[in-house]
Amino acid sequence: MKVEIAEAALDDLEALYLDGALKFGAARAERYQVELVDSFQKLIDYPRSRPEHPAIGCGVRLLRFRAHIILYRIAGARIEILRIRHAHEDWKDP
Repeated sequence: MKVEIAEAALDDLEALYLDGALKFGAARAERYQVELVDSFQKLIDYPRSRPEHPAIGCGVRLLRFRAHIILYRIAGARIEILRIRHAHEDWKDP
């Protein structure tokens, strides 16, 4: 499977990095972001291991990574990363 990252998720990654750099320093923010992106491998290995959440959106699934929620959908041979939101945010609106 191939991972595709939606524009909104790219924006989320950028905001996450900037916020983390301000709060914790650039090195720690970069390390967190690398580890978060590395977690996409779990989606490649086990894409259907998480249940669908139809209340959030058609085919939307959630993967938790530490304090963040990765919203994704399986589309044929692709995994679409829709959003990356903090677990305490109102992330139910992809």
